[in-house]
Amino acid sequence: MRSNINIEDFAKEKFAIGSERCPEASDAERRNLFELARRLRAENPNLDRTALFGADVRKGFGRSAAIIIGNSLEIPLIGHKKGHQLEYRMGYLASEGDLIVICGKDCPSFERYQRKILELTSLEYLKLGAATMRSAPGYCLRNKTAYKALSGYVRKNHGATFVSYLTTQATWALASRLANDTQYQVFIAGPPGGLSDCANNKLWFAKVVEQALGAQATPPKRTAHGAAVLVRQVMELAKKWPKLVLKVPNSAGSAGNYVIYSKDTLGLSAFAVSIYLRARLRHLGWPERYPLAVEVWDENVLTSPSVQLWIPHQENGDPMVEGVFEQVIIGEEGAFFGAAEAKLPSSVDVELCAQAFKLGLLLQNLGYYGRCSFDAVLYGPDIEHSKIHWIECNARWGGVSIPMSFVNRSNANACYTITQAGGLQNPKRRFEDALIEFDDVLLLNDRNRGIVFLNPNGVLDGTGCQFLALGQTQSETIVLSKQTYDRLCDKQIV
Repeated sequence: MRSNINIEDFAKEKFAIGSERCPEASDAERRNLFELARRLRAENPNLDRTALFGADVRKGFGRSAAIIIGNSLEIPLIGHKKGHQLEYRMGYLASEGDLIVICGKDCPSFERYQRKILELTSLEYLKLGAATMRSAPGYCLRNKTAYKALSGYVRKNHGATFVSYLTTQATWALASRLANDTQYQVFIAGPPGGLSDCANNKLWFAKVVEQALGAQATPPKRTAHGAAVLVRQVMELAKKWPKLVLKVPNSAGSAGNYVIYSKDTLGLSAFAVSIYLRARLRHLGWPERYPLAVEVWDENVLTSPSVQLWIPHQENGDPMVEGVFEQVIIGEEGAFFGAAEAKLPSSVDVELCAQAFKLGLLLQNLGYYGRCSFDAVLYGPDIEHSKIHWIECNARWGGVSIPMSFVNRSNANACYTITQAGGLQNPKRRFEDALIEFDDVLLLNDRNRGIVFLNPNGVLDGTGCQFLALGQTQSETIVLSKQTYDRLCDKQIV
């Protein structure tokens, strides 16, 4: 029968959300952002539309247990390469009685470890199997066994809240069907699917950043909808800038980044540039789909900060800036390797957070709810006089926000550093053997120093590692991260 669920939002309590910075916006700036949001909704009326999913599916966080989904198969390029490698890390958002949906290869020893770290006894895992090649919500909609398990869970808990790594239309559709079939209210702790698609798109994000903050707030960028336009834009930008990057707009991180050196195209005919680009992109794994973003690669980059926000319902207050992190970026494509809490000059930190806050207000005015982060680069002669270019919006949970939330929920009085390394050839280990090998540095009894494995996959198959290092000082966490990384890679520690 229908449950009368309190519609108050419990996200702050669930994730221990709190503002680390307190940026502000003037009344005039708020009016401008509200007006910009109105124009964007007029351009795309489906941007924040959720009514078609029914009145019993609500944006927010309910009182009942959570269904946590870490699957990322709906992200182009990253999904089928490592979509199954990131799922267990979402479990660090879980509380007693929550359900974690796992699509990839399961690891019972990691599940026991994760329960122990979280000090939980009733954490459940729904395992869909390693052969799942569509998104987890889409699979659960079609698979009778998986759907039956979820509907039983919703009935048992008199409702549920979906906490998904990436909130999509399929997430809303699954929640809608569950609400209709069980007659219990289902919440979604994420944005409308249409807005999620747009915010995660680098071209859409660049457009709204320019409209909200000015053309100087992003690197020069063009949109190529076909091969001829791509060639023309590369030739034009290459005359002015030494390095360009072609981006698949709706991929994540560096997965869809293809670096082009201008010197390789200067003096060539359009036909020759076309051959060069086609060969270069094919070599880098481009799926041959348009549009592509053609962007100038900033020179004199000093650091790559990431601003982590939680965007509540408008009636519950402004977006909250929970932290600023400096990303560790490696390789010519700018791959994410890890992150640590930022140590920026006060004036730079204030301006960075002020701009991110305004972008958060814009998204909130558009109907956004949930976790969000904005990636930027600081460039210039030195950090004190640096300028900001906003690169992308991560309208989802991620490699920084999940560990950050875990630390906040743990009440750990510690600094921390996140390491996320892929593409390695380190020795394969059973996860239970890794726990024995690294017993001397594991975070278990002492909650303020040690490492926390975020995923078992890289350890199991020898392709990388994801872990969190905590310590009393930032330098201590960096040393601990380096030592752990070297031990995982079987390197001699100097």
